[in-house]
Amino acid sequence: MKELLLAVPLLLCVFATIPAWAACAVMPKANCPHAELYGANMAQADLAEAYLAEAELYKTDLNRANLRGSNLYRARLMDANLMGANLVGARLDYANLSDANLVEANLSDAVLTGADLSGADLTGANLKGAVIAHIKLAKSVFCRTRMPDGAVNNAGCPGESGMPPAVEKSSPADTEKARLPAEKQKDPLSVGKADVPDAGKSSLPVSDKGSLPVTGKVKVPAVETRSLPASEQGNQPMAVRISPPVSGCAIQPGTVCVHASLVGAELGSVNLAGAQLYLGNLAHANLADADLSGANLKESNLMHANLAGAKLARANLTDASLKEAMLRGAQLKGANLTRAFMLQADIAGADISGATFCNTVMPDGRINNDSCTVVKKTRPRSRRYFRR
Repeated sequence: MKELLLAVPLLLCVFATIPAWAACAVMPKANCPHAELYGANMAQADLAEAYLAEAELYKTDLNRANLRGSNLYRARLMDANLMGANLVGARLDYANLSDANLVEANLSDAVLTGADLSGADLTGANLKGAVIAHIKLAKSVFCRTRMPDGAVNNAGCPGESGMPPAVEKSSPADTEKARLPAEKQKDPLSVGKADVPDAGKSSLPVSDKGSLPVTGKVKVPAVETRSLPASEQGNQPMAVRISPPVSGCAIQPGTVCVHASLVGAELGSVNLAGAQLYLGNLAHANLADADLSGANLKESNLMHANLAGAKLARANLTDASLKEAMLRGAQLKGANLTRAFMLQADIAGADISGATFCNTVMPDGRINNDSCTVVKKTRPRSRRYFRR
């Protein structure tokens, strides 16, 4: 008995060294919802028809893995290696695949509704028959990519004629202008036209063309002002600021703009308090000093966004992607950051008091579970029956 008691601490140390993914059986039809598999080496694993809904697969190596017919609903696959993976018929709806390596991956007949593919490399990938409604494609790479309708997308191939011209930081503006067709040179005021494929050549459904990524800056037009009548002025300011709509989204408190496409939008100091912007694409947007207190930004793409000094108190940032976002000096008091992805974000001087952290990827890559609620399971009382 004494030897057994001495062996208990040793056994606990052994179990503590077992990686989190070992608790999930790597086999076809594995049942591993909410599994913590981040950083695991699962190359060439056979997980056909596995149930991996809402699994943590951040930076997981799934090179050549068999995920045919698997359920990856809302799974977090940021920076995951899915090169050559078999994802035929897989459920990836609302999954986060930002910056994932999907080179030569087979995604035919997969369901990608609402998925985030921002920055993903889809070179040589097969998307034939896939459902891609409302997906986020900011800075995704398409080269020799088979699209859902069977067409081949070479927009991201170097030197290809179908590649949307992009202004390089090291290239002069006049050199870049010379590369554009003559008819586009005549319209210097068009924003992002060179970055959006022509409607006739796009392989996306017509209903989804509004959500195509725009890598150019979406500038807010000059703010309209109007003077109040003398009888109404009183203590009011001399002019009322009316922000015109941006990409069809009214810039005002409480606005409802679900699936808004505001990539690179200039929205500094705007008032969007209480706005419903969930599932929106605000990658690279300038929201410095903006008022987003109480706003619903659930599952929004805010990668590389400038939120310096922004008011985000009580904002809902559940499942939001904030990778490399600028949050210096932002007010995040009471914000919900459950499952938010904040890798390499700048939060210096930010007020995060009272914020909710659960399965949150912090700037340094660690997982913050400080606010996760632990549900204690109690054994139900057994009923005793007595004979009279």
